[in-house]
Amino acid sequence: MKKILILFLILFSLYGTCYCQVSSGDSLCKRIPVVRYTPRDFLAIVNDAFIHSPEYLDICIKEKDTLFVQYRFGKSHVYRRKFFDINKIDTQLFFSADSLFIVSIKNESLSWPDLPIYRIYGLKKCGGYLYGLTWGKRELYSFSDLLKTRYGSIDKFREIYLNDVRDKLSLMGDKNNGITLYPNDKRGMQSFLEKDYVIYERFAPADTVGVLNRFVSLVSTYTLLQEKQKDLLEDKIMERVRYNHTMDIAKKEIKDYIPSEIILYGADITVLLSNVLTESQYKVIYSALQNCNLYRRDAIFGLHLFRSPKSIWDDGDYATSYEDRLKETANNLLNHVK
Repeated sequence: MKKILILFLILFSLYGTCYCQVSSGDSLCKRIPVVRYTPRDFLAIVNDAFIHSPEYLDICIKEKDTLFVQYRFGKSHVYRRKFFDINKIDTQLFFSADSLFIVSIKNESLSWPDLPIYRIYGLKKCGGYLYGLTWGKRELYSFSDLLKTRYGSIDKFREIYLNDVRDKLSLMGDKNNGITLYPNDKRGMQSFLEKDYVIYERFAPADTVGVLNRFVSLVSTYTLLQEKQKDLLEDKIMERVRYNHTMDIAKKEIKDYIPSEIILYGADITVLLSNVLTESQYKVIYSALQNCNLYRRDAIFGLHLFRSPKSIWDDGDYATSYEDRLKETANNLLNHVK
Protein backbone atom coordinates (compact mmCIF):
# COMPACT_ATOMS: atom_id res chain seq x y z
CA MET A 1 0.00 0.00 0.00
CA LYS A 2 2.87 2.31 0.87
CA LYS A 3 4.51 1.69 -2.52
CA ILE A 4 1.26 2.53 -4.31
CA LEU A 5 0.97 5.80 -2.34
CA ILE A 6 4.55 6.76 -3.20
CA LEU A 7 3.93 5.99 -6.87
CA PHE A 8 0.77 8.14 -6.83
CA LEU A 9 2.66 11.07 -5.26
CA ILE A 10 5.38 10.78 -7.89
CA LEU A 11 2.84 10.78 -10.72
CA PHE A 12 0.98 13.73 -9.19
CA SER A 13 4.25 15.67 -8.93
CA LEU A 14 5.07 14.92 -12.55
CA TYR A 15 1.62 16.13 -13.66
CA GLY A 16 1.99 19.33 -11.62
CA THR A 17 5.23 20.10 -13.40
CA CYS A 18 3.81 18.56 -16.56
CA TYR A 19 6.85 18.85 -18.75
CA CYS A 20 6.59 16.24 -21.44
CA GLN A 21 7.77 15.49 -24.92
CA VAL A 22 5.26 16.50 -27.60
CA SER A 23 5.55 15.74 -31.30
CA SER A 24 9.36 15.87 -31.32
CA GLY A 25 12.29 15.38 -29.02
CA ASP A 26 13.16 19.05 -28.61
CA SER A 27 9.61 20.28 -27.83
CA LEU A 28 8.47 20.79 -24.25
CA CYS A 29 4.96 21.20 -22.96
CA LYS A 30 3.68 22.61 -19.71
CA ARG A 31 0.01 21.95 -18.97
CA ILE A 32 -1.97 24.50 -16.94
CA PRO A 33 -5.49 23.52 -15.86
CA VAL A 34 -8.38 25.91 -16.44
CA VAL A 35 -10.86 25.89 -13.57
CA ARG A 36 -14.37 27.29 -13.99
CA TYR A 37 -15.63 29.12 -10.94
CA THR A 38 -18.63 27.74 -9.11
CA PRO A 39 -19.81 28.93 -5.69
CA ARG A 40 -19.99 25.35 -4.41
CA ASP A 41 -16.91 23.20 -3.71
CA PHE A 42 -14.64 25.50 -5.72
CA LEU A 43 -11.47 24.48 -3.88
CA ALA A 44 -12.30 20.80 -4.38
CA ILE A 45 -12.61 21.46 -8.12
CA VAL A 46 -9.23 23.21 -8.06
CA ASN A 47 -7.62 20.22 -6.35
CA ASP A 48 -9.18 17.81 -8.85
CA ALA A 49 -7.96 19.94 -11.77
CA PHE A 50 -4.34 19.08 -10.96
CA ILE A 51 -5.19 15.39 -11.41
CA HIS A 52 -7.47 15.75 -14.43
CA SER A 53 -8.84 18.87 -16.10
CA PRO A 54 -11.20 18.84 -19.11
CA GLU A 55 -9.94 22.32 -19.99
CA TYR A 56 -6.32 23.37 -20.01
CA LEU A 57 -3.60 25.46 -21.63
CA ASP A 58 -0.58 23.69 -23.11
CA ILE A 59 2.63 25.66 -23.57
CA CYS A 60 4.75 24.14 -26.33
CA ILE A 61 8.27 25.38 -26.89
CA LYS A 62 10.46 24.60 -29.88
CA GLU A 63 13.64 26.56 -30.33
CA LYS A 64 12.58 30.24 -30.15
CA ASP A 65 8.92 29.69 -31.02
CA THR A 66 6.30 29.37 -28.27
CA LEU A 67 2.79 28.10 -28.91
CA PHE A 68 -0.07 28.27 -26.43
CA VAL A 69 -2.64 25.58 -27.19
CA GLN A 70 -5.96 26.01 -25.45
CA TYR A 71 -8.27 23.01 -25.09
CA ARG A 72 -11.89 23.60 -24.09
CA PHE A 73 -15.34 22.43 -25.14
CA GLY A 74 -13.73 19.48 -26.87
CA LYS A 75 -11.71 21.63 -29.28
CA SER A 76 -8.26 23.15 -29.36
CA HIS A 77 -7.15 26.60 -30.41
CA VAL A 78 -3.58 27.81 -30.90
CA TYR A 79 -2.50 31.23 -29.66
CA ARG A 80 0.75 32.89 -30.55
CA ARG A 81 2.49 35.48 -28.44
CA LYS A 82 0.93 38.37 -30.37
CA PHE A 83 -2.50 37.51 -28.93
CA PHE A 84 -1.23 37.81 -25.37
CA ASP A 85 0.67 41.02 -26.15
CA ILE A 86 -2.45 42.65 -27.63
CA ASN A 87 -4.56 41.65 -24.62
CA LYS A 88 -1.80 42.67 -22.17
CA ILE A 89 -1.53 39.21 -20.65
CA ASP A 90 1.75 38.50 -18.84
CA THR A 91 2.68 35.05 -20.13
CA GLN A 92 5.77 34.90 -17.92
CA LEU A 93 3.39 34.15 -15.08
CA PHE A 94 2.57 30.84 -16.72
CA PHE A 95 6.17 29.70 -16.25
CA SER A 96 6.59 30.99 -12.70
CA ALA A 97 5.04 28.16 -10.69
CA ASP A 98 4.26 24.48 -11.22
CA SER A 99 1.05 24.77 -9.22
CA LEU A 100 -0.46 27.61 -11.25
CA PHE A 101 -3.97 27.35 -12.67
CA ILE A 102 -6.29 29.63 -14.65
CA VAL A 103 -9.66 30.69 -13.21
CA SER A 104 -12.54 31.24 -15.63
CA ILE A 105 -15.49 33.13 -14.13
CA LYS A 106 -17.93 33.29 -17.04
CA ASN A 107 -19.13 30.55 -19.36
CA GLU A 108 -17.39 31.71 -22.51
CA SER A 109 -18.83 30.70 -25.84
CA LEU A 110 -17.16 28.14 -28.06
CA SER A 111 -17.60 30.45 -31.06
CA TRP A 112 -15.26 33.06 -29.56
CA PRO A 113 -11.91 31.24 -29.60
CA ASP A 114 -10.01 34.53 -29.28
CA LEU A 115 -11.85 35.64 -26.15
CA PRO A 116 -9.14 36.45 -23.56
CA ILE A 117 -10.29 34.30 -20.62
CA TYR A 118 -6.79 34.37 -19.11
CA ARG A 119 -7.42 37.25 -16.72
CA ILE A 120 -7.35 35.50 -13.33
CA TYR A 121 -4.87 32.91 -12.12
CA GLY A 122 -4.35 31.06 -8.88
CA LEU A 123 -1.48 29.19 -7.31
CA LYS A 124 -0.73 27.06 -4.28
CA LYS A 125 1.09 29.10 -1.68
CA CYS A 126 1.52 29.03 2.10
CA GLY A 127 -0.59 25.92 2.47
CA GLY A 128 -3.53 27.41 0.60
CA TYR A 129 -4.41 29.28 -2.58
CA LEU A 130 -3.74 32.86 -3.60
CA TYR A 131 -4.98 34.63 -6.72
CA GLY A 132 -3.77 37.33 -9.08
CA LEU A 133 -4.46 39.13 -12.34
CA THR A 134 -2.51 38.45 -15.53
CA TRP A 135 -1.65 42.12 -15.86
CA GLY A 136 -0.32 44.70 -13.42
CA LYS A 137 2.15 44.24 -10.61
CA ARG A 138 1.75 40.51 -9.97
CA GLU A 139 0.15 41.10 -6.58
CA LEU A 140 -1.50 38.13 -4.90
CA TYR A 141 -4.82 38.27 -3.06
CA SER A 142 -7.27 36.14 -1.20
CA PHE A 143 -10.19 35.20 -3.47
CA SER A 144 -12.53 37.81 -1.97
CA ASP A 145 -9.89 40.56 -2.30
CA LEU A 146 -9.21 39.42 -5.87
CA LEU A 147 -12.91 39.84 -6.72
CA LYS A 148 -12.93 43.34 -5.21
CA THR A 149 -9.85 44.27 -7.21
CA ARG A 150 -11.17 42.76 -10.45
CA TYR A 151 -14.83 43.87 -10.22
CA GLY A 152 -14.81 46.76 -7.71
CA SER A 153 -16.92 45.02 -5.09
CA ILE A 154 -18.30 41.62 -4.12
CA ASP A 155 -21.79 42.89 -4.88
CA LYS A 156 -20.76 43.81 -8.45
CA PHE A 157 -19.17 40.41 -8.95
CA ARG A 158 -22.32 38.71 -7.64
CA GLU A 159 -24.44 40.79 -10.05
CA ILE A 160 -22.26 39.91 -13.06
CA TYR A 161 -22.09 36.24 -12.15
CA LEU A 162 -25.82 35.86 -11.52
CA ASN A 163 -26.71 37.76 -14.71
CA ASP A 164 -24.45 35.47 -16.71
CA VAL A 165 -26.01 32.33 -15.21
CA ARG A 166 -29.53 33.72 -15.68
CA ASP A 167 -28.88 34.61 -19.33
CA LYS A 168 -27.52 31.14 -20.08
CA LEU A 169 -30.40 29.41 -18.31
CA SER A 170 -32.98 31.58 -20.05
CA LEU A 171 -31.78 30.27 -23.41
CA MET A 172 -32.47 26.69 -22.44
CA GLY A 173 -35.72 24.86 -23.09
CA ASP A 174 -37.45 22.80 -20.42
CA LYS A 175 -36.33 19.60 -22.15
CA ASN A 176 -32.70 20.35 -21.25
CA ASN A 177 -33.65 20.46 -17.57
CA GLY A 178 -30.55 22.40 -16.64
CA ILE A 179 -28.16 19.60 -17.56
CA THR A 180 -25.90 21.54 -19.88
CA LEU A 181 -25.03 25.18 -20.41
CA TYR A 182 -22.53 24.73 -23.19
CA PRO A 183 -23.47 25.92 -26.69
CA ASN A 184 -22.35 22.66 -28.33
CA ASP A 185 -25.54 21.00 -27.09
CA LYS A 186 -27.09 20.40 -30.52
CA ARG A 187 -30.43 19.35 -29.14
CA GLY A 188 -30.69 22.67 -27.31
CA MET A 189 -29.54 24.54 -30.42
CA GLN A 190 -32.25 22.97 -32.53
CA SER A 191 -34.94 23.66 -29.94
CA PHE A 192 -33.87 27.31 -29.75
CA LEU A 193 -33.81 27.83 -33.52
CA GLU A 194 -37.16 26.14 -34.07
CA LYS A 195 -38.76 28.80 -31.84
CA ASP A 196 -36.56 31.70 -32.95
CA TYR A 197 -38.31 34.68 -34.56
CA VAL A 198 -35.36 35.47 -36.87
CA ILE A 199 -35.24 31.92 -38.24
CA TYR A 200 -39.02 31.87 -38.67
CA GLU A 201 -38.91 35.22 -40.48
CA ARG A 202 -36.46 33.74 -42.99
CA PHE A 203 -38.64 30.65 -43.39
CA ALA A 204 -42.06 32.36 -43.66
CA PRO A 205 -41.54 36.10 -44.29
CA ALA A 206 -45.19 36.56 -45.34
CA ASP A 207 -46.44 35.38 -41.93
CA THR A 208 -45.89 38.70 -40.13
CA VAL A 209 -48.26 37.74 -37.33
CA GLY A 210 -46.34 34.52 -36.69
CA VAL A 211 -43.01 36.33 -36.67
CA LEU A 212 -44.28 39.07 -34.35
CA ASN A 213 -45.87 36.56 -31.97
CA ARG A 214 -42.59 34.71 -31.66
CA PHE A 215 -40.70 37.92 -30.92
CA VAL A 216 -43.18 39.15 -28.31
CA SER A 217 -43.29 35.66 -26.77
CA LEU A 218 -39.50 35.74 -26.43
CA VAL A 219 -39.60 39.18 -24.79
CA SER A 220 -42.31 37.93 -22.41
CA THR A 221 -40.05 35.13 -21.16
CA TYR A 222 -37.69 37.72 -19.66
CA THR A 223 -40.14 40.23 -18.21
CA LEU A 224 -43.83 40.45 -17.38
CA LEU A 225 -45.51 42.53 -20.08
CA GLN A 226 -48.71 44.35 -19.25
CA GLU A 227 -51.46 43.79 -21.82
CA LYS A 228 -51.29 47.43 -22.96
CA GLN A 229 -47.49 47.19 -23.23
CA LYS A 230 -47.79 44.11 -25.39
CA ASP A 231 -50.35 45.73 -27.71
CA LEU A 232 -48.35 48.97 -27.96
CA LEU A 233 -45.12 47.11 -28.70
CA GLU A 234 -46.76 45.07 -31.46
CA ASP A 235 -48.35 48.19 -32.99
CA LYS A 236 -45.10 50.18 -32.98
CA ILE A 237 -43.11 47.33 -34.50
CA MET A 238 -45.60 46.84 -37.33
CA GLU A 239 -45.73 50.58 -37.89
CA ARG A 240 -41.95 50.73 -38.23
CA VAL A 241 -41.85 47.72 -40.57
CA ARG A 242 -44.60 49.17 -42.80
CA TYR A 243 -42.89 52.57 -42.84
CA ASN A 244 -39.59 51.07 -43.94
CA HIS A 245 -41.38 49.11 -46.66
CA THR A 246 -43.43 52.12 -47.85
CA MET A 247 -40.39 54.40 -47.94
CA ASP A 248 -38.38 51.65 -49.66
CA ILE A 249 -35.69 51.84 -47.00
CA ALA A 250 -32.96 49.28 -47.56
CA LYS A 251 -33.29 46.32 -45.23
CA LYS A 252 -30.61 45.78 -42.59
CA GLU A 253 -29.23 42.29 -42.48
CA ILE A 254 -28.46 40.49 -39.25
CA LYS A 255 -24.73 40.91 -38.89
CA ASP A 256 -22.63 38.04 -37.62
CA TYR A 257 -20.60 39.96 -35.06
CA ILE A 258 -22.94 42.82 -34.07
CA PRO A 259 -25.07 41.34 -31.27
CA SER A 260 -26.24 44.82 -30.18
CA GLU A 261 -28.58 45.17 -33.17
CA ILE A 262 -32.15 43.96 -32.66
CA ILE A 263 -33.42 43.59 -36.23
CA LEU A 264 -36.92 42.56 -37.33
CA TYR A 265 -37.85 42.59 -41.02
CA GLY A 266 -34.77 44.68 -41.71
CA ALA A 267 -35.76 47.39 -39.21
CA ASP A 268 -33.75 48.15 -36.07
CA ILE A 269 -36.38 48.10 -33.32
CA THR A 270 -34.04 48.79 -30.38
CA VAL A 271 -35.42 52.31 -29.86
CA LEU A 272 -38.99 51.00 -29.97
CA LEU A 273 -38.23 48.67 -27.08
CA SER A 274 -36.86 51.53 -24.97
CA ASN A 275 -39.92 53.67 -25.77
CA VAL A 276 -42.41 51.04 -24.62
CA LEU A 277 -40.64 49.22 -21.79
CA THR A 278 -39.68 50.64 -18.42
CA GLU A 279 -36.01 51.32 -17.83
CA SER A 280 -35.55 48.19 -15.71
CA GLN A 281 -37.47 46.06 -18.25
CA TYR A 282 -35.44 47.46 -21.13
CA LYS A 283 -32.09 46.68 -19.49
CA VAL A 284 -33.10 43.06 -18.94
CA ILE A 285 -34.62 42.62 -22.41
CA TYR A 286 -31.80 44.32 -24.30
CA SER A 287 -29.16 42.18 -22.57
CA ALA A 288 -31.22 39.02 -23.14
CA LEU A 289 -31.75 39.75 -26.86
CA GLN A 290 -28.03 40.38 -27.29
CA ASN A 291 -27.36 36.97 -25.79
CA CYS A 292 -29.97 35.48 -28.11
CA ASN A 293 -28.15 37.00 -31.08
CA LEU A 294 -24.91 35.39 -29.95
CA TYR A 295 -26.53 32.05 -29.20
CA ARG A 296 -28.33 32.09 -32.57
CA ARG A 297 -24.98 32.41 -34.31
CA ASP A 298 -23.52 29.63 -32.17
CA ALA A 299 -26.46 27.41 -33.09
CA ILE A 300 -26.25 28.24 -36.80
CA PHE A 301 -22.62 27.19 -36.95
CA GLY A 302 -23.07 24.36 -34.46
CA LEU A 303 -25.85 22.60 -36.38
CA HIS A 304 -24.26 23.47 -39.74
CA LEU A 305 -27.42 22.94 -41.78
CA PHE A 306 -26.21 25.30 -44.48
CA ARG A 307 -24.13 24.11 -47.41
CA SER A 308 -20.45 24.92 -47.45
CA PRO A 309 -17.91 24.27 -50.21
CA LYS A 310 -16.10 20.94 -50.13
CA SER A 311 -12.96 22.58 -51.46
CA ILE A 312 -11.73 25.81 -52.98
CA TRP A 313 -12.53 24.29 -56.38
CA ASP A 314 -16.19 23.81 -55.53
CA ASP A 315 -17.87 26.57 -57.55
CA GLY A 316 -21.46 25.53 -56.85
CA ASP A 317 -24.02 27.63 -55.00
CA TYR A 318 -23.38 27.70 -51.27
CA ALA A 319 -23.91 30.00 -48.33
CA THR A 320 -21.43 32.87 -48.56
CA SER A 321 -22.77 35.21 -45.88
CA TYR A 322 -24.37 34.95 -42.47
CA GLU A 323 -27.67 36.03 -44.02
CA ASP A 324 -27.43 33.14 -46.49
CA ARG A 325 -26.74 30.75 -43.64
CA LEU A 326 -29.79 32.04 -41.78
CA LYS A 327 -32.02 31.35 -44.77
CA GLU A 328 -30.60 27.91 -45.53
CA THR A 329 -30.77 26.89 -41.88
CA ALA A 330 -34.39 28.08 -41.64
CA ASN A 331 -35.43 26.10 -44.71
CA ASN A 332 -33.56 22.94 -43.79
CA LEU A 333 -34.69 23.03 -40.15
CA LEU A 334 -38.33 24.17 -40.29
CA ASN A 335 -39.25 22.12 -43.36
CA HIS A 336 -38.87 19.10 -41.10
CA VAL A 337 -40.83 20.51 -38.17
CA LYS A 338 -44.39 19.21 -37.97
